Amino acid sequence: MNTQARCRRSWFLQGTLLLLACQVRAQVQSGCCFEDGSCATSTPNLCARAGGTPVESCTPEACWGACCSDNDCVLTAPELCTLSFYYGIGTTCQACQGACCQCDGTCSGTLPGTCAAGSGHFFGYGTLCSEQPCGAPNDQCANAVALPYSPTVTAAFETRCATTDGPATVACESGAQPVGNDMWYEYIAPCDGTVRATLCGATDFDSVLLVYGGGLTCTCPADAAAQLACGDDTCGVLGGPSEVLFTVQGDRCYLIRVAGWEGERGNGVLTISYDTSCSPPSPGACCLPDGSCEEREFTLCTSAGGAFRGSGVACAGLQCGGACCQTDGTCRTSAAHACPAPGEFRGLGTTCAGTQCAGACCTPDGCTAASPTGCGTNDFLGLGTVCGQVDCYGACCDPQAGCFDAPSTASCSQGGGEFLGRGTRCASTDCIGACCDPAAGCFDTSTTGSCSAFGAEHHGRGTR
Repeated sequence: MNTQARCRRSWFLQGTLLLLACQVRAQVQSGCCFEDGSCATSTPNLCARAGGTPVESCTPEACWGACCSDNDCVLTAPELCTLSFYYGIGTTCQACQGACCQCDGTCSGTLPGTCAAGSGHFFGYGTLCSEQPCGAPNDQCANAVALPYSPTVTAAFETRCATTDGPATVACESGAQPVGNDMWYEYIAPCDGTVRATLCGATDFDSVLLVYGGGLTCTCPADAAAQLACGDDTCGVLGGPSEVLFTVQGDRCYLIRVAGWEGERGNGVLTISYDTSCSPPSPGACCLPDGSCEEREFTLCTSAGGAFRGSGVACAGLQCGGACCQTDGTCRTSAAHACPAPGEFRGLGTTCAGTQCAGACCTPDGCTAASPTGCGTNDFLGLGTVCGQVDCYGACCDPQAGCFDAPSTASCSQGGGEFLGRGTRCASTDCIGACCDPAAGCFDTSTTGSCSAFGAEHHGRGTR
């Protein structure tokens, strides 16, 4: 029995009030998709009770979704998906993609198989490039990562993206060894003694470990003249990781180079410890978390969360603090090491009075004040912008919901919609356009993406 027939019968049985209820129910009918790709007209409640998925209307592509594998994606009905997994009716092939980092620091959204074929690193389905660090910052000696000023240090590393920046042949206890694809660390010894640097235990490739320097500052080596130690297979495994012992002087700078034998790459952990006791010889400048400076002994400095600047270094003339922008857009004075990510340290000597930390951030929940980092993947409109003076909303053409005014790009794109820009409105927007498909013929669709996903041609919004 159709809806109109039920409404007529209700009119005769129970009067005008029930007929009106039936008319309202008939007005909210929409499409209902089933696992085999079929679509029927129904109300959302009846659709759910029948095990279907409510959609805006029964267009040719309404009941399709993303059917994915590591190397492919097609839009089809659930029961017709022959690949690894199905993301759901109404999803697009963007659901099968994620952030793929290349060793040159670039990032793109792609399928995991495509990422692997290009020697990239895939961070997972649904991940965004804006959230992922790409490349190896300490691939070059000049960009060596400064290790903590501490008797015991641990640093995990990956040399997948490393290149060679140092002598290609080094002298180890086993003779001249070919090395490459290295990463660099800078270590300032807190006191005199014997230091053990080791890759034993957690390193999965044939590594060579080298130490250079020993001066008041670190200088990248042009040749083997500045080499202090070299270890190859010294963890006791042929073709395995290495460790070295070397003598240090307090407050001197040492460069530690993690390289691969004949350029091998892999993952590992560098651990530095003293084989002798370590007590800093004298107090020195200690930059405390609030940006102030006090002259303290090493242990008293680090136990207070401070950064020890060196034995005998005076606080006079030393700048420790600066403006630290919080994710909510507020500012506090802090030492650089006490303003960790996602906070933003604006530089030594900067002040909160002279620093702009916040701006308008358009999120799915509306506009809020935040720092650029705190805004994350949402729409940051610039430092100094104010929520009361900006318009976050814009027309969103959605494949399921039609057009609605969305508060941000993310709130539109998360459903596969297309955001037409801040300030646009559905009242003056026609989302529908003609899509010409060689196989399916011509049909009207609310997004250009749902048309081009089939290799079809979209003729523009407003066409029919």
